Amino acid sequence: MTRILIIRLSSIGDIVMALPVAESLKKIYRNNCEITWLTRECFRDLVDTNEFIDKVLYIENLKNYQFRVIKEIFRIYNKKVTSKNSILIKFWKKFFKNFPVNQIMQSNNYDIVIDLQGSIESVILAMSANSKIIMPYFVNNGTERFAIQRAKNTNIVHRIDEYLDSLNLLENTEISKNFNYGWKIDRNNIEDLSCLKEINYAVIALATQWESKNYPIKDWVKIIKYLNQIKLKVVLVGNNDDKKYIKILNKYIDENCYIDLIGKTTLKELIVVINNSKILLSGDTGAMHIADSLNIPLITLMGPTDPNVWGPYNQPQNVISVNYECKNCYKHKCPLNRICLEDISFDTIKKNIDRILDEDIEK
Repeated sequence: MTRILIIRLSSIGDIVMALPVAESLKKIYRNNCEITWLTRECFRDLVDTNEFIDKVLYIENLKNYQFRVIKEIFRIYNKKVTSKNSILIKFWKKFFKNFPVNQIMQSNNYDIVIDLQGSIESVILAMSANSKIIMPYFVNNGTERFAIQRAKNTNIVHRIDEYLDSLNLLENTEISKNFNYGWKIDRNNIEDLSCLKEINYAVIALATQWESKNYPIKDWVKIIKYLNQIKLKVVLVGNNDDKKYIKILNKYIDENCYIDLIGKTTLKELIVVINNSKILLSGDTGAMHIADSLNIPLITLMGPTDPNVWGPYNQPQNVISVNYECKNCYKHKCPLNRICLEDISFDTIKKNIDRILDEDIEK
């Protein structure tokens, strides 16, 4: 039995895109492996019922005073290391082998650690496990010096493919693109959200984590009105920080035009809400990746991030991108003071809504 630890601490979209790694490992080892996933407790609903994940650890339970002190010291020295064969690299490897910051890591006797996070925190815990460490080739902040990486494959672009490509460092590896995310979902389990039962609805994630990735609220209003017109109730989702957008929205439309679930669902409930919807519309968000992993029809509006890397893996045809030459700039705030996604017109989105819903009826 091969014992494997996967580390992906955050965030929603990244964890969802990393889930196929668990199923791929089960295939590689013909189910003769035990997979543990290390993440943050706030993301437990994404992994704790996954059919390919045997155990879940939470970083909050592994941190202590010793961890925090070593992390800050390691962070300082990591910036000063310039060579993979540096004396400092050898020192840190020996240090964590003999004096692991977290005894739980070493006591679990992992054969392999697959660190998909590549952060200071994750690599400290990975080294504490005293086992082979694998990282994807996109990690280049210095922590990769403590792991094994494949050379960059220029034919691979999407983050899911980058995660899976790192598994080619394992022996006898055959990575299938027909992967499974491992969700276990009761379609009828919306718990306290009885307002959604027996209605047809569309889900809209109004906001993202970046200002530059947000579609203007005044333009979302047109989308909500159109969805109502074609007999789809609109369900708004997001976190507590997104509640401020409701006040802006209410300046344009009546509250009866939508069901407000922003900040009112657990992650598990959000997954079920999305899974029961007819279509999801959003920018580059975790909700979009959840919908894509569940094969729920979606429309993704993208500007500052590259859809080839961060867009919906299974539905690239449903991405609407801005036409600016500066798109894919990865700026959190536009240096040109543009509202980036404002470049995407209502008519373009409307046509795509009609197309996707027509395709769904034909199925």
